[in-house]
Amino acid sequence: MRKAIAAAWLVFMLPLVAWAVDGVREISHQGALAGGITPGDAPGYPVTLSQPGSYRLTSDLTQPKTETAVIEVLSEDVSIDLNGFGIQGTNVCTLSTRIESGLVLPDDVTCANTSGARAIAGAADRLEVRNGRITGMAGGGIDAGVGARIADLHISHTGGASLLLDDGATVRNAVLTLSSNSGVNGGSGGSFHQVTSSRHARMGFEALFQCAITNSTASWNATHGYDLRTGCTATNVTASRSSRSGFKLVDALVSQCTAAQNGETGVDGPGGVHACLFENNLGGDIQSTTPLGPNVCDGLPCPVPGP
Repeated sequence: MRKAIAAAWLVFMLPLVAWAVDGVREISHQGALAGGITPGDAPGYPVTLSQPGSYRLTSDLTQPKTETAVIEVLSEDVSIDLNGFGIQGTNVCTLSTRIESGLVLPDDVTCANTSGARAIAGAADRLEVRNGRITGMAGGGIDAGVGARIADLHISHTGGASLLLDDGATVRNAVLTLSSNSGVNGGSGGSFHQVTSSRHARMGFEALFQCAITNSTASWNATHGYDLRTGCTATNVTASRSSRSGFKLVDALVSQCTAAQNGETGVDGPGGVHACLFENNLGGDIQSTTPLGPNVCDGLPCPVPGP
């Protein structure tokens, strides 16, 4: 009888760490409160991931206070499957608009909190996060190091950037909306496919170098839609309702694009533009940019600069 009681007590005292049959470590809200997910993980938030490997949520996770991260990644090569669940905080952001020359444009995005912790912090290299949602974080969505892989995510209402990235990131099938910073911020050599980035206080895509963007949209951003720098290419992309230019280029190439109803130019800066459609951009359509093919400006072929 004593042995049975002792065994039951030992089971009760063990951390609530669950292992799936496929070897993936499972994370739940109750497991986060118990601690012990990995060595050094204290009870409560943040959940500290100190070992490489695969992790999977089995419930929503809730940020207890704005200055506390929900998951802190201290190891390289961590894969987190949100498994359709969410990481939730209480932050709320709101888009304000203005009317300029009859066109409704974004004016600013204000958030209840603009400083605090991110949902997933640590800037670990080769971090993978997929398949879920992040909402209401005061400090931003995900902070990732070199070689991040982000897929099938919806990130909204963040005081900082939705995604703060280092070099070599891959982002696919993501919706990033309502932040007091930018949707995608930073990095060289990144690849972005089917990303919608809208309603940010800064840009949809900011400070990207040597990047490749395809089948993506930036809209209702309070500065530029895209800030593309040396070596970037953007194909089959749309920029609309930016407070400033749809595309801001520095030695970048945009092709098969649409730039419509932006507060300044459709595309601006040194670079190239090919096979694009421009409509009702208040500051003009193409400025300081080299037209490389048949572009259409307000229903007519765009003027070709003289020699």
